Amino acid sequence: MICVEENGKLKINTPSANIVFNTKTGKLVSYKVNDKELLSKDGEAKILTPNVYRAPIDNYMYLRNKWEKAGFDNIEVTLESFSYEKSGNCIKISTEEKMTGAGKPRFFAYIDYSVYSGGEIDVTACLCKCKAYDVPKFGLDIEMPNDYSNVVYYGMGAEESYSDMSE
Repeated sequence: MICVEENGKLKINTPSANIVFNTKTGKLVSYKVNDKELLSKDGEAKILTPNVYRAPIDNYMYLRNKWEKAGFDNIEVTLESFSYEKSGNCIKISTEEKMTGAGKPRFFAYIDYSVYSGGEIDVTACLCKCKAYDVPKFGLDIEMPNDYSNVVYYGMGAEESYSDMSE
């Protein structure tokens, strides 16, 4: 496994994948397997971008106004720190990202990537609040290329998937 940092990019080459991170934004910008790009090439695409908002349901009608006033529906994410180290057959990358809503820091997201020599990437994310909030959700957004139009969803089915639906 080869790891090179140049021109604001961290390039990781494994026998089965070529992976590139932007060191200025902390984002994964390219993931190629057999020379086929698996990530969206749209510069505005969200690739493992932290997100705290979800479409409100009727049960959230009172919280929705608080969420939107705090700017959760339009969070801006900026990189605070980016670091990496090689450890055996793994390259560990850590980012700290500030999440700003309505002009104020609301959260910090800590995302760790472990890139293995086989091309696999494990991702771990943690959210820290700057203040006590009812957080709608926490997750990472990823947009795939339009070429991937045939997708199989392995959820609880075509109906709504509330947790009590499986009981």
